[in-house]
Amino acid sequence: MSHLYDRKTARPLTIPELWTCWDIMLDDSSREAKLIQGTLGKDSLPKEALNDETTYNPINGIGDRNRKNQLYPIIRTDHDLQYDNTLIDLQNKRSFRLIVIRDVFFLPGGSFEGHLPRRFVVRKIWQEYHEPEWTNRKFPIKMIGADNHREGIHIDALHGYATAWSHMLPYHLDAFPATHEARRDTAVMECKIFNNIMATILDMIKNNEHRFKKAKKLKLLDIGQRAGMSILGIRFAIDVGSLQRALRRLAQIKSMIDELDTDKTLTPMKKELRKLQDDLIKYCKNRDPDDDLLKFDYKSHDSNHHNEEHDHEEEEHRFEEMMRHFSRM
Repeated sequence: MSHLYDRKTARPLTIPELWTCWDIMLDDSSREAKLIQGTLGKDSLPKEALNDETTYNPINGIGDRNRKNQLYPIIRTDHDLQYDNTLIDLQNKRSFRLIVIRDVFFLPGGSFEGHLPRRFVVRKIWQEYHEPEWTNRKFPIKMIGADNHREGIHIDALHGYATAWSHMLPYHLDAFPATHEARRDTAVMECKIFNNIMATILDMIKNNEHRFKKAKKLKLLDIGQRAGMSILGIRFAIDVGSLQRALRRLAQIKSMIDELDTDKTLTPMKKELRKLQDDLIKYCKNRDPDDDLLKFDYKSHDSNHHNEEHDHEEEEHRFEEMMRHFSRM
């Protein structure tokens, strides 16, 4: 149980708290369907990870809180104080991105292929991620996904990108303070990986146009579309040019799905995401590709994270290790 004094101050998330932030949904299709449909709601987090309404009373205004009753949840999933709807939304977006990576690992073929069922292998890897040896490990210096993509070994490239993304676990961008450079840089890495996943899938289908069956193409395109949708939620971290590339690939993938999925077997992109995609295309038009997108940061108006400076040596060390791993992407 968290002591009251602990709930009044900002601090780094503990390792158990960080793992609370991730839900791989390996054997829960009903829960996953609700996530995709946007109806999971408060079920996405344990009760202890939400705010106690008797001690946390938000008042009007973005980021404006009752300072007398300002307490963090017993289990923290965000470094900064947030409303419940924000905590739930961010948890769902994290789970959505994790499921994209999970489904990349489910793809057969490549050096990842073995004799064991793919679901069993992914479950075993997920369990290993929770071991202390994983959290304290040294990262490989080079991420092989980009090399495999250039060499046309597409399935290994996809598995390489998924492996690279998984090296972030159990950390996530909002485990860092809102204004900390590690938060934005972590989001940049995620955007780059999801953009690369889209590019690889498009090349993979193009190079196997007459060899891949429709079902396999749709499976790949579904992953690609969800990878593109993942970028939209953390777009604040990249520039206009990077977002334009992502939007072009996402539009190309959607067009291919519309042409192939005549039986409507795939879950369609939610209406609000389609509108967001269209709005962003208009926003980026005629803008300098080097312009940043910081105005889209969902925490940019939150004044709470400016209150104090805290010592985050553990987070700094972890982030340096993460950056070393991604330095050659």
